[in-house]
Amino acid sequence: MPELTVSEQILNARPDSFIKEQIRQLLVQQFNQSYKSETLNGQVGFCFYFNYALIISSNKNDEIYSYQQLAYELMLPDSFLQSLYSHSHLVPSYWHTWIKESHLDLIRKELSQSLNFNRLKVKYNFNENQFYWDWGSNKKITLRMNNSFVFDGII
Repeated sequence: MPELTVSEQILNARPDSFIKEQIRQLLVQQFNQSYKSETLNGQVGFCFYFNYALIISSNKNDEIYSYQQLAYELMLPDSFLQSLYSHSHLVPSYWHTWIKESHLDLIRKELSQSLNFNRLKVKYNFNENQFYWDWGSNKKITLRMNNSFVFDGII
């Protein structure tokens, strides 16, 4: 039996109070289980799954005001992965072969798995409006994420 999905028409057609309450509870549950970072406006929660991330934002009144689902391919674009070339001294040694042979998909997969298994710790820099993800490996790697939740640099 194929896996069931929900039609967007159902969700767009002003769901009744029962459905709204279920959606509300799911968002609160996901936010409470997420890895959170303080921002100027409140908090941002990051939930990482196999091939996408769920990003949930709350304001200072502890009210969720937005959420979005992002595929790792969008969070880790080729332009970011190519920035690894200029920082190759920071990355694990086995990445050097991947970089040399342009296997960006393997690097993207490893970064995605690190996000998925919470091997990265997030900090938010208020002055720059940027997230910084510290990856404690054999060498310290810090990944910079912009306010559109796209990784845009490596330090």
